[in-house]
Amino acid sequence: MAHRTAGFSVVRAATFDDLAAAWLAHRQTPVSAFAPEVVVVQSRAVEQALRLAMADGEGVCAGVSFPFPAAFAYRLMRAVMGAPASDAFSPRVLARRIHALLPRLLHQKEFAPLRGYMEGVDLLSRLQLAERIAASLEACLIYAPDMPAAWEAGTLTGAGGHEAWQANLWRALAEGKGEHRGALLSRLVKRLEDGPAPAGLTEFLPSGVGVFAVAALPPPYARLFAALARHVAVTVHHLGPAQGEKPSPRFADLGERHVALLAEHGARVMDLPPPDFPKTRLGALQAALNGSPLSEPLAGPAADDSLRVHCCHGPMREMEVLRDCLRDFLERDPDLDPGDILVMAPDMTRYAPYVEAAFGAHAIPFALAERLGRENRAATALLDLLLLHTKRLEASRVMDLLGSPAVCGRFGLGPDDLETLRAWVGEAGVRWGLDAAHKAALDLPAEQRNTWRFGLDRLLLGYAMPDCCEELFGGLLPCPLPEGLAARALGGLADFVAALAALREETAKTADLAAWRGLLLEIVERFLDTDGPLAEEIEAVRAAVLSLAPPDRAGEVQGSEDSGEYDADCVAHLLAGALAEAGTFAPGRGVGCVLFGSLAALRNVPARVVCLVGMNDADFPRRESLPGFDLLAARPELTPGRSPRDEDRQLFQEAVFAARDRLHVSYCGLGLRSREEIPPSVLVSDLLDLLEELVPGSGAGSRVVHRLHGHHPAYFGGADERLFSYSESGLRTARASLGRAPLPAFCPAPLPSAAGEAAVVTLERLKRFWRSPAAFFLAERLGLRPERERPEMADVEELTRPDALANYLLLDDLVARLLRGEDAGTTRALLDAGGLVPPGSLGDVVAENLMAQAGRLAGLVREKLGDRTPVPPVEREARLGARHVPGRLANLYDGAEGGLLLRFRPSSIKGKDLLSAWLDHLFAASFPDLARPTLLVGRDEAVRFARPKNPGRILGELADLFSEGLRRPLPFFPESSRAFVEKGGMESMDGALKAAKTKWQGNAFSPVPGEGDDAELRRCFAGQGGADSSPLEGPEFAEIAERVYAPLLAHMEEA
Repeated sequence: MAHRTAGFSVVRAATFDDLAAAWLAHRQTPVSAFAPEVVVVQSRAVEQALRLAMADGEGVCAGVSFPFPAAFAYRLMRAVMGAPASDAFSPRVLARRIHALLPRLLHQKEFAPLRGYMEGVDLLSRLQLAERIAASLEACLIYAPDMPAAWEAGTLTGAGGHEAWQANLWRALAEGKGEHRGALLSRLVKRLEDGPAPAGLTEFLPSGVGVFAVAALPPPYARLFAALARHVAVTVHHLGPAQGEKPSPRFADLGERHVALLAEHGARVMDLPPPDFPKTRLGALQAALNGSPLSEPLAGPAADDSLRVHCCHGPMREMEVLRDCLRDFLERDPDLDPGDILVMAPDMTRYAPYVEAAFGAHAIPFALAERLGRENRAATALLDLLLLHTKRLEASRVMDLLGSPAVCGRFGLGPDDLETLRAWVGEAGVRWGLDAAHKAALDLPAEQRNTWRFGLDRLLLGYAMPDCCEELFGGLLPCPLPEGLAARALGGLADFVAALAALREETAKTADLAAWRGLLLEIVERFLDTDGPLAEEIEAVRAAVLSLAPPDRAGEVQGSEDSGEYDADCVAHLLAGALAEAGTFAPGRGVGCVLFGSLAALRNVPARVVCLVGMNDADFPRRESLPGFDLLAARPELTPGRSPRDEDRQLFQEAVFAARDRLHVSYCGLGLRSREEIPPSVLVSDLLDLLEELVPGSGAGSRVVHRLHGHHPAYFGGADERLFSYSESGLRTARASLGRAPLPAFCPAPLPSAAGEAAVVTLERLKRFWRSPAAFFLAERLGLRPERERPEMADVEELTRPDALANYLLLDDLVARLLRGEDAGTTRALLDAGGLVPPGSLGDVVAENLMAQAGRLAGLVREKLGDRTPVPPVEREARLGARHVPGRLANLYDGAEGGLLLRFRPSSIKGKDLLSAWLDHLFAASFPDLARPTLLVGRDEAVRFARPKNPGRILGELADLFSEGLRRPLPFFPESSRAFVEKGGMESMDGALKAAKTKWQGNAFSPVPGEGDDAELRRCFAGQGGADSSPLEGPEFAEIAERVYAPLLAHMEEA
């Protein structure tokens, strides 16, 4: 095929679809598969959109290359000018060379403005400063190449007080490195302008070159393409409104300056016919911005919702409103797919947590474009490993790292193993630190307790000595482990911690990038599961690691004059940047989910629905934020389009044209504590003003002011069709706030009897049932268990007395040991050996307090026992008619004073304690040889149960209620029911109910919640009888309370 005719042309269209169609209509198949057609783009998002358009139009996308402008220019320099394969002046390499050179140059007097900042800064801060300097110097190379040329000649250009040190720095950078890209570009342009086509040009660009949807080329690049057009075909496809009168100066197309610049260089500009904009508010707005108003203007305020501006209370409400709007769009338009929706913000990283909170538990699939590169789980694990030397190695951090899908398989562990290991690590008392030496290195006491070494030693002892877990060994208390796979899981944990200990030493040093590259590759092999399900992600990580210092281009950064020292923080920063660059997401219809991203990352990408969030006056357009040493800041004529405010205006206009069907705009326009309105971005205000001019009444009609909460009744009343919600929980809350009818009963009718439920019921199951019949019904009959969050792992030592539950369990164990006759000193030592009390003198105080409480309770129990001695546990089976009740009784005592069944609690006696002891008492009384009084000793009291005359009948009645409780939730509550019966029951109804309600509702002045606050009870009984009623007011409550507690209290006496 013949080469395309040389020439320079600009094709301009208002919409991406029209521009892409024009590109497809005029493109040519490449002459050679080894020299594909070249189309210069500004972002990967535009590249992917073009690929999809080409695949739709031609069936396949092949033979096209999509470089960025700078990359294309350097490839052309290599092909035509023989530029080196590696560019010593690329931004990335330049930053690293500056990082290495700065310490050597700071002593020069010209660097005085920089010296004060550099004193005492760490390596990462120096690297970040080097990156800012490199960006500033690169801008000089592109926009003002005369500056570096003057510096190399030993002169200054009068650009300001920061020019002298930058000139010295540049001379050091340029020495011995040949021509920089600015000089090469100037020489290339002159050669293209003044001479014949250079050798190799037509082979490099046999089909010419295209430029697609680049907002503004820097002037030197515009001159390059103009010079190139003397020899090959150059076509610039510009996305923007046609030239003509614009409705507002604020909406004047900033790209017109770009087109005018190209026209000055001889480009022929062709405007495509205006598209057929839809006859909607959005279409009218787009047509006006394009300078081609609708042929038939909309009559009056159109009732369509193609454009809505939502005023919200904060980012979270923005996301909640967006979620409801997107769900409405998807339900009303069956052809709309989540992949047809783009959501953009000036800074999406700020909105990412709110996006995940609002959309994470809902049915609308979504993805965060800027996070997709960082969501490489192998990359996250590698970065965490790299920075581990600066951490305290807290238990949660280490277990989260081991739990990464990229890591756990490498150590032979699965999800079930990880949950087990978390429990073991907590029980072993691991909090933070590798060992005593690790703590000492942090200028803390060299205390081994609560470190990984301490916990692993306990776990390994527990595995090796399973029968000695209640005895000290070498000053440690073995931690009991279940049998089975304990060895494999524990071995994996031990290997992982040992590997972390070695890694900490290796990453605590500084080295050059070549050494870090080797270490990072070793870490990948040592810690990541290269053969597991994340093998592709790990390969991407390897590629990013190699890009830090490619072995075949080590001279870029490893030459003697350019080598620099980097610590782990610097390497993590560089690696994160490489991963983000490699993982830049390109959206496409195949994704099938709503895509969230920044305006810059997704600019010019078309979608049926475009949503702009965070359009706040303080955030958009952005303010100028150039560093003080930026030499071009004082010469704006050299840098057209470099202003962030101008760029944001262009981004906003591009987003308006990118929307095919709907445009959703939202901003934080109401304070969280007041309804005082805050104006939106000036661009949004101008948009509404323009819409009002086009269609009177539609500007105000397109703006929706939202309520503070999504459960406001206005969203469910239908008075304003623009306010709606799909939230079921919000509907329930709105109904409750309006005093609507109570919710229906959770279980309106008893369930059928379960097969075999009445045949056998164990004593232990009976006791679990009577702790909370409603919770037992939910769990055992319906399989509903409350979703309890996994408790967070403790990462610090206990520095106060244990909490109530831990204190209870400790005292329970200590009392049991003292009753078995163990030495008090040995028992005290167990607290330290198990890491159960704080270290140091505070731990001594806590331990002494615990031992004193345990000693008092053990003494009280011994006093009650007298001379009785324990007998072995007994297993029996009681027969209650057709029902069998097997059970096991422990803590039986015999003696001259008679037998005794002992129960103790290191706390006040609760209703569930009484019921559990009462069931044991009835079971024992069912057998003549086991019948004896039962003694229940609490912290402040002791009670005794006398032998009932007919224990089998009472036990059978409780078992019958158990069967009934498997068919429906029984309105029995251990504390409230006990208070009801103790205050007279049905014989003194008012006083008894008052006492029961006190237990049910709790005390406003007490941190202890009422019994009715229990989640299972709320699920079973909430909403019955109205908002002000409770299940205590039903007749069954009193009846069941009497049936259960009356016999118990009749046989109970103080001991």
